Amino acid sequence: MVFQDEQDVYQLNFDLPTLKANVKKHVPNDQTHLLATDELGTFCAAVSHQMFKQRDYLQQINQTMQQNNERADIKFKIELDYQRSNRQGNHQPVLTETALTEIFDINDTKMPEFRSLMQHKLEFATRQERDDLQTWLLEEFDYRNWSTMNILVKLPGTTDYRILTNPVLKTKLSSAQKTHATLIPLLIIVKIILDKCELKDAPRLLFLDDFAGRLDDENAQRQLDIVAAFDFSLITTRPGNDYSTLLADNIENTIYQVQAGNSDGGVFPINTVSIIGAWHR
Repeated sequence: MVFQDEQDVYQLNFDLPTLKANVKKHVPNDQTHLLATDELGTFCAAVSHQMFKQRDYLQQINQTMQQNNERADIKFKIELDYQRSNRQGNHQPVLTETALTEIFDINDTKMPEFRSLMQHKLEFATRQERDDLQTWLLEEFDYRNWSTMNILVKLPGTTDYRILTNPVLKTKLSSAQKTHATLIPLLIIVKIILDKCELKDAPRLLFLDDFAGRLDDENAQRQLDIVAAFDFSLITTRPGNDYSTLLADNIENTIYQVQAGNSDGGVFPINTVSIIGAWHR
């Protein structure tokens, strides 16, 4: 049984002729020459193709963040760490450096190291006596389980990127940088979900309460820049009639004021909403 689910992942029960036909159906015509003639080679070629797409997608996100990195005092990027794969909370390497080189070399159609690793997995599976063998096989051969996605941060005055962890977030960053560092993962997660959503017209809209409430205008502007770079629209509250940080250059804004209604007589008041400011191209 072979089919492609909503997450663009091939589910298989080692019906190899069907797998080969399915792979050829979904691989673009200009890349069908990469498919090997045997079944294991077909599987390896299909996984290589998917990992190419995965890497290109993450590069697009990094390019989006780079637009903001040029102005921010801290810089971010994301990467897949194939030496720290995360399966059920356990970190264990799956792919060697040689195998990764083969996978991302478009001219390498044989991929001997990668193929040997997959062959070893198959041989190991045949020796297993376990009730959940089918589930184990699906997890072991799902390329999404072969890596961990890291969010990396480059702090001011440093030359190397470090994995963004709670200790780094709490001890190494200023208040403005912490706000920036927490906004980046939020945007990445939402972007990935929306990009995979089959509803192509799903609105890229964020609702944030008291956005940048403790930031000065310059740092608030940086937050708006990264929201715009990710192509999100933003609805936010601002207390105390403080609108200056929302009137950003090159970002269209409309400011609404909510005026509380009259609550005399114990009746729930009806609020009124009015536009009190706007900036448009």
